This record gives sequence, structure tokens and C-alpha cells, in this order.
Amino acid sequence: MILKVPNFKELLIELNIDPKIIENITRFSLDDYKLTFAEAVLLYEGTSLGIADCRISAGEIEKKNLSIYNLCISGEFLELLLMPKISKILFSTDKLIIQGANIYRRTDIIRLTNNAILKENYALNIHDTAIDLDIIFRDCIFGGGLNLQNSQTKSLTFERVKIYKSQNLLNSKWESFSGMNLKINGSLVFTNRHTESHSKQEITLSTKISHGGLPKEEITNSEVDTESSSLDRMDLSYYSANINLQNARITDQLEFQDIKLSEGIDCTNIRATGIVSENCYMQHDWILSGAIIQNLFEITNLRTHASINCYNLKAYQLFIRTSVIQKSLHLTFAKIEHLFACTDTLLIGGSDRSSMDFSNSYSLNARGMVAGNIFLREGFVAANGVDLLRCDIKDGIDFSESLIVANLQDGIAVNLSGSRIASDVQFSSEAIFMGSISLDESNIGGNITFYRSKFINTIGGPYTISAKNARVAKSIRFSPSNIIKQSRYEKHLLDRKSEEDISALIPHAATVQRKIVAARAKLYRNNDRIVFNYLKDITHTAKENFSHELYKEQDHYFEVLKKDETFIENALSCYDKALQYLHFTAEKESKCLLPENKLFELILENTVVIGETFFSGIHVCGQADFSGALFYAMDKSIGNDKTLTSTSIFRSKKINKKEEDFPNALTMKFSRIDGELFLNEGSKKNNLPFRVCGEVNLHSSKIGQLFISPGRGIEDNAKWKIIGVKYNYIYSSESYAETSLLELCKWFHNYNEENNRQPYEELAAAYLRAGDDTKARKVLLRTVPRNTLEKISTEVLKTISRLGIPHYRSLIALLILYISGCLVFYRAAHTGAIIPLNRFPAAVEITQKNSNAAIYFSPSSYSYQSLFPFLSSEQKQAFAIANHSNQNFFPSWMRVFLDSGSVVSVYASIHMFAGVLFLSMFIIGITRIIKRH
Repeated sequence: MILKVPNFKELLIELNIDPKIIENITRFSLDDYKLTFAEAVLLYEGTSLGIADCRISAGEIEKKNLSIYNLCISGEFLELLLMPKISKILFSTDKLIIQGANIYRRTDIIRLTNNAILKENYALNIHDTAIDLDIIFRDCIFGGGLNLQNSQTKSLTFERVKIYKSQNLLNSKWESFSGMNLKINGSLVFTNRHTESHSKQEITLSTKISHGGLPKEEITNSEVDTESSSLDRMDLSYYSANINLQNARITDQLEFQDIKLSEGIDCTNIRATGIVSENCYMQHDWILSGAIIQNLFEITNLRTHASINCYNLKAYQLFIRTSVIQKSLHLTFAKIEHLFACTDTLLIGGSDRSSMDFSNSYSLNARGMVAGNIFLREGFVAANGVDLLRCDIKDGIDFSESLIVANLQDGIAVNLSGSRIASDVQFSSEAIFMGSISLDESNIGGNITFYRSKFINTIGGPYTISAKNARVAKSIRFSPSNIIKQSRYEKHLLDRKSEEDISALIPHAATVQRKIVAARAKLYRNNDRIVFNYLKDITHTAKENFSHELYKEQDHYFEVLKKDETFIENALSCYDKALQYLHFTAEKESKCLLPENKLFELILENTVVIGETFFSGIHVCGQADFSGALFYAMDKSIGNDKTLTSTSIFRSKKINKKEEDFPNALTMKFSRIDGELFLNEGSKKNNLPFRVCGEVNLHSSKIGQLFISPGRGIEDNAKWKIIGVKYNYIYSSESYAETSLLELCKWFHNYNEENNRQPYEELAAAYLRAGDDTKARKVLLRTVPRNTLEKISTEVLKTISRLGIPHYRSLIALLILYISGCLVFYRAAHTGAIIPLNRFPAAVEITQKNSNAAIYFSPSSYSYQSLFPFLSSEQKQAFAIANHSNQNFFPSWMRVFLDSGSVVSVYASIHMFAGVLFLSMFIIGITRIIKRH
């Protein structure tokens, strides 16, 4: 049986259209136009029901002897029906669904441009028109592109369609959808999903068209075989060329769901309420430069071989989840009002197609971006660095549980230099960074946290973490601010309940290497493909111009790759040695071997920084807590000759700390810490200690309160440089033989600088402010002497200090001097060393033999009065010491002869000097006590 379909005019008559209107419609030479089956369905069902289901089963096609041509709708016919005046007459609903049709153009449109004949072969060309219908194209195939430039429509939906390309004569590009300056009062959706269910009644409407077209024919099979399909559909909706939405205006959402593009999407200067992309695949760039998204811009499960360019984008929120972007995500000067979140996403990065220059090939380029919050966490991977130079963040940035590898060209993993962040910056919670973190000249309004993360770099390379001249309004923390009741290891154990699963999550050297190498390998493959295509294009288009400069450029590229491979190999080797260092240091401190679970917990809980942390000139308004971190800046090979109880377990090379320079592990010179600086076990009992392998440089810093573990600087593997440091208070719980290591000053090192004695003065001043005079004087007496004479005088001062400090010792010394004076002067009186002065008018006698003498000599009074020369008494006025008495000071039974006058003269001088000295020390001590109270 052959299916007969009426012509255009007959079907209009059957639809009871006014004859005058029919004449007006068919004046376009379409009155005798023979309709295809799909066109008849469109005209019959679409106008009355708003649904044109052009699908038909294979059995129906065979029965009615239909050809593929009958499933087609010509673009000219559809354009006619969608003309504003005609659509208002024909369509009784405000919605049109076209399903299962092949849409093609019968003849190309010929245009003459610049004396050249050009053909427009759009399958559907409805530019510069107004469509007052919501249109859904479902399971349709377009033989060419769609042109809706400068048009105004309601909502447009493309479900499970296949659109081939046409050339846009305005820009000479091949496009599947051309929507430049398109205005949509509704949404624009490209999807491969079933947005609506279709009942059996809807499908069988096509047979009713057969009744209408051929009322005399007998229809024996009025139902469609729904199990068979007339067309084989792809897994994804397919677009063979670019989707062009430049300057489009969409009052509702723009959606891309389960679609595949052989090229990209151009949304330059688009305006939309929201943009949603789910499960899409595209070969070329998605351009959103200058776009304005009023609400949410969400990308989920996107796979693209190119970049997403959001230069100067304005949006309320931007979410990117579970996506892979082969090149870069560009957000330069973008403005995200609330939140930019990128999670479980791989950004690879790479150069553009035009050169081998990788200098601006960060995985995320967001220089000058303004945002509320930035979350690059929970599985975020950047294979070629993140550039957030001079950003303005209204809240905070979170890099928790991310993996970021350094930029191939400059070695920077995260660049936040010159940025303003109003709240916290978190490089924490098991994040891994390979390369440098730059926070130079930045202004942080909250905290910077680094706890439980790994910062991997080469020793002696660029700074691993740099915050030069940065300002932090609150604190810097390398350990959690709150007391952790459950460690990260215990949490994993509770969640996974398997030691093997937990071991795979531990950032061992092998685990970290596997992650970093996997990310970097994708970057290498991506760049190799770009370079290959670039060289192929150059050699194909201009073989004669393939110059020596191009070869040099190529050699430079391969040199960069080789250098990067060496960098990664060295950095991972340093990380492996740092973990060994951490392991054996922990065992040395605990004086026992660590079981496997404790080792896992140790690696998880500690922050590890390889290379130099450079905080020179930083200003921290709160506290800086470096507990729970290992700063590893020296290549320490762990041998087998270590013992856990030795003072230092690293004896492979003895280092003279007084002479040999250490590489800087932590540099905070010229910094200012208004609160506490913790370089010990921190402020909480459960905190892990501060560990360092290298030098800690605090030169000329100003610190509120310093909590330090000086024992780190006494061992062979660490060194303190604290010349010029100013602090109000200092504390350490470490001691040696019941003496504080702070007080011993063995952690001070001689740097042969002019103010090398300043650390002693500052420590003594801190003890004085704390009211501990004794420790202050002991510290001053331990000052390193400059020469031999100063060394001798220092030893004398130490001796006197031991005798006269504290104040009660001065009192005891005075008492001893008084008694010894009594004995010496008594002996002197009997050996001719004490003589009376004749200037006294009354008789003066040494002994009381002459009863007429006015004054008698008293050894006790003379000793007392000699101790204090400022006292004037009759004993000193009446008696004097003879320079020579010619008598022996010692008894006759001693074989030693010393002139009594000479001995007593020398003793009297010492007696008087010591008395004044100890009296002064006693008065000073009493004064300090009174002042303290």
C-alpha cells in the first residue's frame, strides 16, 4: 500500500483555514507544493496540538512504501510556518515540538558579497525575525547549520539532535548554530536527555494524518512499532562545528547536557540568567569573554581538549565539578560575586596553537580576578600551576585536599602575590604542592593555614613558600587551631576500616610521586601534541621559511622539558629523605621504634616543607604557630649507624656550627609578629613539635612573645640566627641538668657580625622584665668575649657574680669580709703594721698599757669602718697602716716572711674595694625587690 500525502493547499483547506488566509499563505508559490510525510505531520499536528511527531517505525515505512525523503522537512517550509504573521494564524498553542524529523534546505541562498558569489547552506535560516513560540527539536537531524542571528524567540530546546555545519558569511567560520545577537525570552537548551515522556497516543497521531490525507484508503495498521527505531542515535547529541552565541541575550538559562562538539562554543559578551553544562565533550575552546551570568554558572563532567576562556566574566557563582580541561581555565579580570568552586577537576594547561611559548600556560589563569570565595579543593588537580596574581577576594581561598604542580616555565605552583584576601587562606588538609607558593606583598584579612599538607621543592631552588612583605591580620598556623580529638589517621581508619585502603591514602613518597607524575605526564602529552601540530603547520605552509630560529625554539622547548623532569626527580628525592628524617627524628624523641600505624599518623599529621620558607618582612597581627611542621632544607642521608639515644642521630658529617653556613629552612628576618611566635610544640598539649633541618633566620625581627625549642639549634642539623631580634617575653620548657637551655645560651651562634652580642642582651632584658635578675646576669656573663682581655675580665665578673648574686650572697660576703678584716687587723696591730697618728692631741696607744691614752685601737671597729670608706670615725683618724714594718706578718713557726705593713696595705685596699662592691650589689638587689613589689 502506498501512502498518499496531500499538497500544502489541500491540507490547509482540510484544517478549516479561512480561504483568504490560505491565499495569503500560498502566494509564495507553495499552493501546489507536495508535502512530505514529516511536513504534513508538522502542519496537521503541530498547528493544532503543538506536537509534530514525525517518527515512524520500520514496519510502517515498509508497509506504506515510504522513503527517507518522507521523513524530511525542508528549511524553506519550516521558515514559512515560523514567520510571525503566519505562525499566529496557524498555531493554536504557544509551544511547538518537532520530533524525529530530518531538516534540510532544498536550494542554497546565493549572495553577492565584495563581487564574490557566496552560498548560504543553512538547514534552517530564520535570522532577523521574531518567533513567538517555544520550540523543541527532538531527535532531529539538521543537514546544515542553524542561523538565528539578530532574531528574537521564546525558549529553544534541542533534544538528541545532530547538527551539521554551515559557513557563516560574516566571519567565514563554519558553525552548527549561529546565534549572534540572538535574543531569547526564555531558555536555550542543547541536550541529549529525555526531558518529557511520550505516550502511545502521541506517537500514533502520525497515522491519523494518513487518514486525513487519504480518507478513502483503508488503514489496517494504525499503531507504530515502538520497539523498533527509524534512526540509530549516538550516545551524545552531535554538533559538527562551533556554536556561536556572541552578544546573545537569554532571559533564562543556557544549558548544555550530554552534547558532543567537534569544535567549541563562542559565548562572547553573552547575557544570561544562568549557564549549566553537564556531561559535555568539545574539541575546541569555550569562549565566555565579557559574559554576564546573573546567577549560577555550573560546569559538571566536562571533557575538553582546549581551554575555557572567561576573560572579564561576570557571574554570581561559578562551579566546576568532575571535569577535565586539557588546556587552561582563563578567569583573568573575572568577577565572581559569591563563590568560585572547582572540585574533583583536572586542569592540565598548555600553550596555544600558534607557538611553543609556555610562559603564560598556567592551568588556571585568574590574574586580577575579583571573587567572594575561591574553593580549589577536594580533588582539584592543576598540572601546570595556578596564577591568582593581584586578586581581590572578599572572603577566603581554600586549597584543601588539592594537588597543584608547578608551572613548567617559572616553577610557581600557586601565585597569590599582591592579592587582597579578606578572610582565610587555607593550604591545608592533605593538600600537595609541587613548586613555589608565592604570597609576596599580599594582604590577608584572616588566617593562613598550612597544616597537614606537603610542600615539595628542590633544596637550594626557589622559595617553597614566600610571603615577603605580606600582612596577615590574624595568624599563621602550621597546626590546627582547635584541639583535635580525633587524628586524620583515626578518621580514615573509622571510614575505611581497612589498613590497605588507608595506606593508599598516606602521602608516602611513592604515592605522591605517582600522583605528580600522572598529572605531569598529561601536560607533557598535551604540549607534545600542540608542538607537533604547530611544527606540522609551519612546515606545510612555509617549508622555505623553516629557519634556524625555529630549530632554536624547538631545542629550547625540549630543554625546558628536560629541566622539568630533573626538577621533579630531585624534588621527590628530597621529599623521600625528608620523610626519613621525620621518621628517625620522631623515634629519637620518643626513644623507641614507631609501629606502622604511628608512622602513618606521623606522616599524615605533620606538615612537610622542602626547601626554604621565606617570610622576610612579613607582618602578622596575631600569632605565628610553626608547631607540627618539618622544615627540611638540608640533604640529610640517613645511614645505618644511628642510635636513638645519641644527642644527634645524624653523624655522617660533623658540622661546625660556628663556622659553616647552613641553608635557610625558615627565614623571617625583618618580620613583625604582634602576638606569639611558636617555634616549639605549640600552645596545646596534643600538638606535634616544631622540627627543622637547616637554619632558622629571625634576624632583626620584632616578636611579641617567643616560645622556642632551643635544643633544635644545639643539635648538628639545625641552627638559629636571632641577631637583632626583639621580643617582650621568651619561654622554653627544655632543660639540661635542671638548667634551662635558654639560659645556657648554647643555641646562640657566632656569625662574626658587629652586633653579635645582641641576643645575649635581649635575652637578659627579657629575664629582667620577667623579674628574674639572676638568670639575666648569668646570660650576660655568657656573652661571647671579643678578645683575651675581655675574656679575663668576664671571668672575674663571673666570680664576683657568683659571690654577690642574689642579694643575700652579698650580705654573706660582707660578713665574711668583716670577720676576715678583724683577724687581719688584729695581727697587724701586733706586728707593727698599725701605727698611731701624732696629730691627735690626746695620747693614742695600740694597746691599753697606758691608762692615760685617749683612744685605743679596735680591730673590729677598724674592719667595719674600712669596709665603708665613706664613713668617718676616730679609728681611721687616729690610726694608719705602715707601708713597711720590718716585721713578719706570719707567726714565727711559719717559714714564710712577708712584711706585715705591705701585706696589710694590700689587704686593706682589697677589703675596702670588695666592701663597696658587695654593698652596692646588696643595695641594688634590695631595690629590685622593693620595686617589684
